[in-house]
Amino acid sequence: MWGTPIAWNAQMFSEKAQMFFKLNPIYYLVEGYRDCFVQDIWFWQKYHQMEYFWALILLLMMVGTFVFDRLRTSFADFI
Repeated sequence: MWGTPIAWNAQMFSEKAQMFFKLNPIYYLVEGYRDCFVQDIWFWQKYHQMEYFWALILLLMMVGTFVFDRLRTSFADFI
């Protein structure tokens, strides 16, 4: 929550801090929403961020599926 630029602009910070914030996948969603409605920049115009977001989401989904398949028999016990 605090690592996303919801209530503040990420441009206020240094370049190193901005790179750290851009690693958060929610950054893409928040900045894309803000760009579309405030700055008239569409989400497909920043395709590098879109590629990173979807690659990370697919990687997390594959890892989650792998872990779930390995723990299927005792998954309810871990929850």
